[in-house]
Amino acid sequence: MINLRPVFDGVLYDIRRFWKVLVLTDIAYKMVAWILLTPLVCLLFRAWLSVSGNKVLADQDILFFFLEPVGWFCLITVGALATAIVALEMSALLGILGESKRQRLGFLGGLQFALAHALPVLQVTARLIAFTLVTVTPFLVIAGLTYWGLLTEYDINYYLQKRPPTFWVAVGIGAILAVILVSVLLRLLTGWLLALPLVVFEQVHPAVALKTRADGHRFQLLVGMVVWALAATVVSTITTTAVLGLGWWIVPQATESLALLSLAIGGITLLWAGSSLAVNLLSTTTAASLLMNFYLIFGCSKKPIAVNRASADTQISDSEFQLTRKRLLFGGIMGLVLALSISVYVLQSVQLEDHTEITAHRGSSHGAPENSLAAIRLAIAEGTDWVEIDVQETADGQVVVFHDSDFMKLAGVN
Repeated sequence: MINLRPVFDGVLYDIRRFWKVLVLTDIAYKMVAWILLTPLVCLLFRAWLSVSGNKVLADQDILFFFLEPVGWFCLITVGALATAIVALEMSALLGILGESKRQRLGFLGGLQFALAHALPVLQVTARLIAFTLVTVTPFLVIAGLTYWGLLTEYDINYYLQKRPPTFWVAVGIGAILAVILVSVLLRLLTGWLLALPLVVFEQVHPAVALKTRADGHRFQLLVGMVVWALAATVVSTITTTAVLGLGWWIVPQATESLALLSLAIGGITLLWAGSSLAVNLLSTTTAASLLMNFYLIFGCSKKPIAVNRASADTQISDSEFQLTRKRLLFGGIMGLVLALSISVYVLQSVQLEDHTEITAHRGSSHGAPENSLAAIRLAIAEGTDWVEIDVQETADGQVVVFHDSDFMKLAGVN
């Protein structure tokens, strides 16, 4: 019989006792993530736009970009950096939660704790990312071969709309691959859950930390993570539903005045952003507490954690760089200014328009056949600013107004 009550009792105790310092630490790392990731994404977008030679990017351009090696590189780079920030944040939260009875780590102490253990934490994170990529790659290759072998004889829109037998075969293969991949990743995840506490509290080598102490407890670890994920999903759903329900009730009553309508929409937006941040803070801090209690109950060595923390405290005090409130404030302000400057420069260089225009996609395709003269005329009659059409070249060199590469979706003829 699975008894996870001590784990969840420990989570409730941690949140009640440490919630203020945990929230402050989480917000600090969210600021770090924003400062680092926002300009990086903007610079990558600007570089891609320059290399592509396009002034306008369609949805297919974005899709094809992420199917190319350079797109893979951008995704892996941004994802790895985001994962590293989360790992350092978790190590700071663990340092706060793993306090000794004689000394409590405050907000700055938690950040310094993560800084003192940054190298091994980043090493174990890099190994985790590498193992994940190696695990996922064969499944992606099989999925790509399935798509190439079953869904490329005709235009993809035919398969999406008509859904012939080959479409369902491909979906079935994809579902089987997804189930197997999720099962493999869950098994790896349960083995990795104890790695971070082992690295920061017991100085276990990163190569060894991913392989120890989870055996015999994998099912309990998995059930605990599933319960946490379901609880976080329920809280998020309830909060979002409540905010949206309030918006559906308030906004229609404010339509008589533009100023009142703007105030209502702005208020609901702020309320949604604030509630989303609160739910995210709750999810992150409870995840760190869950990780800590998993370690204490299932993975901790026989030596008490307070004794193990002595070496950690020594590393903090002997660290070459000591965090202070002034240094943290100065670094945060400089980071925000730099991130905002880069982001504003990149966005201005792209020359985004600040007004809205209406484009009829393939003409007014809801009221007339797509890409037909009737659809174009109807779009003009409806007052659209632009009409978008698709052009293809036939085998004999004629240009036609048509979207797909064949007639299967509209006519059932190849």
